[in-house]
Amino acid sequence: MSRRRTPITKELPKGFANDTYRKACAEPFPWLVKAREMRRAADLVWAQFSSELTAFASGGDDSGEPFTGSVAVMLYAFALENLLKAGLAAKGVAVGPNGNFALKSHKLEDLADDLALTLEPDERELMERLEHFLEWAGRYPIPLLAEALYPRAMLDGSKAAMYGLSSGDRVRVDALLAKVHATLPTEEEALVRYVRTIGA
Repeated sequence: MSRRRTPITKELPKGFANDTYRKACAEPFPWLVKAREMRRAADLVWAQFSSELTAFASGGDDSGEPFTGSVAVMLYAFALENLLKAGLAAKGVAVGPNGNFALKSHKLEDLADDLALTLEPDERELMERLEHFLEWAGRYPIPLLAEALYPRAMLDGSKAAMYGLSSGDRVRVDALLAKVHATLPTEEEALVRYVRTIGA
């Protein structure tokens, strides 16, 4: 039996929270800030992973601590998801007819297609890999289905699992994030719009 959830207080009005939610749903600014937050955390975790990997390769790392590369890539994937949703919010398609947030998918390729981004085949392959880290490989030891573990025929001719890590992943992810970011309003532009909306 699950514990009862903490009840919502009846003394304070919920109208302000509901109004703030509806306005924030439709704005790119909160998504851009969260993407930057995720990116910063990912950079820190990746730097630790890279340092430990270098030490391990030279025989100098005997800490016994687990590598954090999959967690870093998961955070990069979340940063990308937030950027894509920022773009869709800027286009005015983030809120459904009922006033609730409509972009519930974590499928990065689908979000990119909804944003009408032009992607190269290798960028699509990278997005598919990032989805694996976002959905399970950065969070859990196994996926829901064994199929996610099956090796794939990669564009470079290799056969590899989608959740495998490469030392070159950081450069490829950086390039993809930069490409998506270039299609979005700047954080300053988004902030001006956000302040106007919240104040309306």
